[in-house]
Amino acid sequence: PLRADQAGWFRRSFGIGLAWYEEPPDSLWYGTTFLADFPLESDCEDLCWSPAVSFVAKVPAAPRHTDALVLPDAVESADLIDDEDAATSTSTSTTTSTTRPPAAPTVLVRAAVESAELQGVAAAAEGVSRGEVLVCNSVGYVLAGSDMGDLFGINAETGAMRPALLWELPRPWVSASDQAEMERFVRLAREEKVLFLWGWRVTAHILRGAGNDTQSLGDSLRLVIAIRGDAFFDTVMGQLLLCSLAVCAIPAGLLFLLATWAAYLKICVGGDAEII
Repeated sequence: PLRADQAGWFRRSFGIGLAWYEEPPDSLWYGTTFLADFPLESDCEDLCWSPAVSFVAKVPAAPRHTDALVLPDAVESADLIDDEDAATSTSTSTTTSTTRPPAAPTVLVRAAVESAELQGVAAAAEGVSRGEVLVCNSVGYVLAGSDMGDLFGINAETGAMRPALLWELPRPWVSASDQAEMERFVRLAREEKVLFLWGWRVTAHILRGAGNDTQSLGDSLRLVIAIRGDAFFDTVMGQLLLCSLAVCAIPAGLLFLLATWAAYLKICVGGDAEII
């Protein structure tokens, strides 16, 4: 649907198409893809697909068990044994194979989550921070935001839809930053690192899960928060900020002008000039 690449998560997990120095990750977030809302319907009146992101992880399968092999000993032919002199007898022995069992295969587990769930996370964070919040992975691909209208990109070679990179978004704080700087900023996600860009305060945080089994989410997910410099100004008092600064600067400005005038009269006009 919509020419979304559905096999990319498999290739990235097993390292297909990666450079020789790159190692395939043990887990990754892949998206945005599109899931069918009505998979059994051949036609629908509205949009039948919804955006989703997927968490892909490698899980080792259960090891294979090899049972011990029991072989009977060779029994002499009945015609070579005198029934009168010796009684026919059989015996068995247990032989254990020394060959190691084959290695357990690796299974890929993919869990798809609708972007609407991550949109709720971004919307809740925006309500607290009074800014714009974007959920992206450590590479920079944007997975979700409160408004998904411009968070998609187009592959120029195939025309397939793909998630937009953070530095591709039409934002004032994005255009004021360098791509290499923004890429490193998102990947490291240091708590003490703050970017001040065109009156915006931008921070990146590691998004970890609440439980021990979801702590590894922080290896892939980032929460980027951009807050305007006047976001926490009072709606009434904030409009008077520039006027207040101007009024406070008037006495200092007048004092500087009078001091300059007095120095001019003292030095340039002459010492006998009367200073008012």
